[in-house]
Amino acid sequence: MKIIKTQHDLVVLRQGGALLTVLLDLIDDYFLLLRDELEEEDSEFRLDGHGYIVVLEVGDNVRDLDNVGLNRENGGLLGSYPEYVELLNVGEGLQAYKFVVLYDNDYMMTFFTLAQNARPWKERSMTKASSLTSITSPPRFSMVLASTSG
Repeated sequence: MKIIKTQHDLVVLRQGGALLTVLLDLIDDYFLLLRDELEEEDSEFRLDGHGYIVVLEVGDNVRDLDNVGLNRENGGLLGSYPEYVELLNVGEGLQAYKFVVLYDNDYMMTFFTLAQNARPWKERSMTKASSLTSITSPPRFSMVLASTSG
């Protein structure tokens, strides 16, 4: 898991080769969009007070992301209610999911992961979603993720 709060975080990830360049380019563009929308005067822009960007990687436990506010008791990311989920073409034949979880009116976390990393979540989600007879509350992340790709 990579957590991005500042432009410097992106520079460090790029210099260290920690993520694919095409994915970093996509995240960098999104960071700049957030900066343009939220920038506070007279300071280096930081996402701390607004919710930050999290890049999920193979091996991350999406059911227990307490360090980013999604605890095990509530199902972690799979128990969350995203505002939206996007499947993005990032280049080089790769796709990535971008999903946004609004924690309150002022705090929004954005998660990115390569689509190939999300396959186990998708398969479990499709099984879970197909066993439902009705939905009486907003869809949980797992059902939304299953519906975004076929």
